[in-house]
Amino acid sequence: MIIYLIRHGANPSLSKFLPGTLPGIHLNAEGEKQAIRVAECLRNEGLDAIYASPLERTVETAQPLAQAIHLSVIPEPGFMEMDTGSLTGMTFTELKENESWNKIRISPELNSFPGGEEFPHAWDRLWQTLESIRQKHGTESRIAIFSHSDCIKMIVSRAIGLPFASYNRLMIDPASLTILSYHKEKFWLLGMNLNLPYVLPVVDIKKPATQTNASPVD
Repeated sequence: MIIYLIRHGANPSLSKFLPGTLPGIHLNAEGEKQAIRVAECLRNEGLDAIYASPLERTVETAQPLAQAIHLSVIPEPGFMEMDTGSLTGMTFTELKENESWNKIRISPELNSFPGGEEFPHAWDRLWQTLESIRQKHGTESRIAIFSHSDCIKMIVSRAIGLPFASYNRLMIDPASLTILSYHKEKFWLLGMNLNLPYVLPVVDIKKPATQTNASPVD
């Protein structure tokens, strides 16, 4: 199985405020262009299903790809952005002065968003959702998942065995692609934070290491 993890495209919240699960945040003009380019890059990958966080910015990023290959976007709440509680909507300038935010950035495993989701809960939620999808689809399936920066970081960290405390050392840019393979009961990281236009590795689903520089992860 090949799993394509795509972060949503550019939108008005980027670098300005913490959106959390706020509804009504749509892609901006740049994000719409990114979504079209995502579709151009992935339309020939033989995808069997497309899942997305239900938030508008993720569904809108997935939609051009779904239309190009005649699939529906399946909303999956398990890939939703974290509920950032009382910090939702705060600007990043304000957050720099916020004690809770600074504790979260230093030690997410020991903290939670005030009135929002705990990080260990999100870590387990995302993983259980991924495992459910993996078990649902065949071993030779190719699945696209559109989600959010921290969500993708947590999925990748757990897949490759990084400790939870280190997940936020990874980088996931807007509209970037990260590729995991599941083969012989192990996850393989085939590419991470690939920016548009994607340069995709040539992958044999049955033998992912034979055509890439991927390494198996227990």
